[in-house]
Amino acid sequence: MALIPDAEWGKGAEHIARLIEEIRARLALRKRIAELESALVVASGDRLGIGGNNPPEAIDAELPVAKELLVIREPLQDLKEEVEAEEPDKARVVRAIEALGAALKAGLKWAAKKADLAVDTVIKWGVPAAGGTYLAMNPDKITQVIEAARHWLSFLP
Repeated sequence: MALIPDAEWGKGAEHIARLIEEIRARLALRKRIAELESALVVASGDRLGIGGNNPPEAIDAELPVAKELLVIREPLQDLKEEVEAEEPDKARVVRAIEALGAALKAGLKWAAKKADLAVDTVIKWGVPAAGGTYLAMNPDKITQVIEAARHWLSFLP
């Protein structure tokens, strides 16, 4: 609230309430982005465990580990830049939300098709399921970022 300019305070309680809600929405999105980034670091780091220096072939070239995580990181970075911007680009926020949603849908669809093979392969390799099944196993963090971004988007002009 201390960041709200003095000139805004004279515009009435409803106006101030909306500004405060926008601040809360922005802070919530920042938090969700940070949580997802932390999860991605863990997912990427886990891949460097047993067999990380000599990984087996990709389960499917359709959605390899690095590509899947990159598909999430690019729109996440766009959101991160916009949430920090003084005047966010609404169109860029919309594109980032759409890209995260598309990545989530693609990951879930791919994982559903490959679930048996992925589980068998993970057991055989003895490594955590990182990239190929990350979206299927962790849709909550991505969904939380999407929901927080949509809520914040409603405050952008």
